[in-house]
Amino acid sequence: MIVDQRILYSVLQIHTESGKATGFLMEKNHAVFLVTAAHCVKNSRNGDRVFVKRGVELIDYEVVEIGFSKKGVDCAVIKTEFQPRGGIRTDDIEKQTIQGHTYAYCGFPLGLEIRNIPGNFDFPGALVKQGVLSGWVDIEGVSYCLLDSYGNPGFSGAPVVWLSPKSKIRLIVGMVCGGYADNPQPVFRKTDDQNFRTETELFFQPQSGFVRFLEAKHFIEIIEEIEGNDHLSKPIERP
Repeated sequence: MIVDQRILYSVLQIHTESGKATGFLMEKNHAVFLVTAAHCVKNSRNGDRVFVKRGVELIDYEVVEIGFSKKGVDCAVIKTEFQPRGGIRTDDIEKQTIQGHTYAYCGFPLGLEIRNIPGNFDFPGALVKQGVLSGWVDIEGVSYCLLDSYGNPGFSGAPVVWLSPKSKIRLIVGMVCGGYADNPQPVFRKTDDQNFRTETELFFQPQSGFVRFLEAKHFIEIIEEIEGNDHLSKPIERP
């Protein structure tokens, strides 16, 4: 089992103007940060509100500070007024990814969730998928890791987890930022004989069977930058 309760309890379902997404809590020096994909919160600014699912309600928290990658990668970190304890520690990070190893990621694909999880304070539970690290690809100067797995909308912002074969410790290696589309395919129109033979002017891009994720170093850099701004408030207990 690659993931455990410690990690699953740190994964939250967030709601933005662009839809539902995943975020996860990272803890550094007793302060907690919400990590997610930048495209999910691209219009958020300091003083705005971020919405987190709890039970059947959405709870909104003030964005004390939001940080984006200066390198333009699809990663964002939010410091909110809500300061729970128990996020994934930044010490539990693995900076190296290994080709051929299996990694898991957990989030809320298609808005799906697991309810009534004991000890999770009525927060929805994340779904888990996994895949083998096929390799790496460079897109517009940014290196992405490719998992052999089908992603779904809503997984953006999910933590990627690796179980160390030596220490048996579960470590965060990165964050899901999206799928990887195949080449465009033509759309066909059904003919009178019920066969799809007439090609239209429309195209679609099917899933390639890969999930893209960014290495952890990207959101760690943002956390350290926010921490250096000394805007941190005193942590409070998670309700």
